[in-house]
Amino acid sequence: MATTKKTATAKKPAAKAPEKKAPAKKAVEKAPAKKAPAKKRITREMIEQRANELWQAGHSQDPLTNWVEAERQLGVFDN
Repeated sequence: MATTKKTATAKKPAAKAPEKKAPAKKAVEKAPAKKAPAKKRITREMIEQRANELWQAGHSQDPLTNWVEAERQLGVFDN
């Protein structure tokens, strides 16, 4: 009986599948940056009017307390 040698056949590496390219992105036009809303200027008269409204509503009999509360409500010290 004749012996046959089995020769190892080297497998070729599998061909890589072609890479899919991502679709080109369309240029997106950016909207202009929005400016921060202008702060409303709070005048002395506005504070005085609100403090008077607080006094009439019975908030406090102390004018300074009403004035400070009016400033707080109107946002005088908001950043």
